[in-house]
Amino acid sequence: MGIYIDLERVQEGFYNVNRDFADNIKDATDKFKQASFCL
Repeated sequence: MGIYIDLERVQEGFYNVNRDFADNIKDATDKFKQASFCL
């Protein structure tokens, strides 16, 4: 039948990963903007 997946736990994990990912993207974007201004 396949492996039972706890959807709520999976969604929670995805949410945490996405939040960290979004923070990293924001940091990278800010750094990129700063670098662009330096050029």
